[in-house]
Amino acid sequence: MKHLILGVLMSVAVCANADFRTYLAEIDESSWTFEGNPVQCHLRHSIPTYGEAEFFARASRTPNMFFILDSKRNRLKTGAPIEVRALASQWHPGKRARQLDGVYAVPGEKTLNIGDEGAWKLLVSLEQGMNPAFFYRDFEDKSDRVAIALSAVNFKAVYDSFLNCVESLLPYDFREIQYTMVHFDFDRSKLSQSDMQKLDVLAEFIKYDPDIQVVLVEGHTDSIAFRRYNKKLGQRRANEVKAYLAQKGVSQQKILTASHGERRPLESNHTEEGRAMNRRVFITLQKGAG
Repeated sequence: MKHLILGVLMSVAVCANADFRTYLAEIDESSWTFEGNPVQCHLRHSIPTYGEAEFFARASRTPNMFFILDSKRNRLKTGAPIEVRALASQWHPGKRARQLDGVYAVPGEKTLNIGDEGAWKLLVSLEQGMNPAFFYRDFEDKSDRVAIALSAVNFKAVYDSFLNCVESLLPYDFREIQYTMVHFDFDRSKLSQSDMQKLDVLAEFIKYDPDIQVVLVEGHTDSIAFRRYNKKLGQRRANEVKAYLAQKGVSQQKILTASHGERRPLESNHTEEGRAMNRRVFITLQKGAG
């Protein structure tokens, strides 16, 4: 297979005497691994001595697909052009290589980042038994060209699982649920049915997103009654939300509770509408550093 890629490289070389470094997994070492849940789906391929290629999609209201090529070596410099082709496999000698959309490297980022339509084109090429390949000049030696190819061997073994995962992703993303509020009746700490449904959505996302490290649950009240009583009422409300989330599978170690009583009103406590807004629990999701 390396001989095939070298032959293609020779035909597209800018310099007839250019030196080529090729990176790809041979037939007996090509593997694709799938990992996924309702929040994110990953399809990974190891490229020996080079790094890793990965397709991934995340929960969102709109379909999304991303591809990254991560090198163990130095990052490319600003604006370095990368040529993208779909090469015929050894067992498809009649097929011709196809030129795909070229891209440019981003300074300090992974070697290559492709989103949406471009990422799907790479997946379709692999589905058809082609080998997507990426060509660029070396970071330091401009006369040295580099070729990296993805092997279609063993791709289909996990491809269906990846597609099923993408199809089953939750229809909302982290930004939509990062801040959530539930409200309570006067002098009550019992959750309503509609608020339970809202917390069900929140719990499902938290369970499957390992980056969410802290679930901050803050209880609030209106200004009726004494401050000391309101402080305790706000804590009961926060504890009620914590217990419900834990019942739905969220780790209690991630949940931090606090009560502010009547001290942080959203609206004026001089109206019934304002007091109803202030009887609340505010939930904030916090992701870990990096």
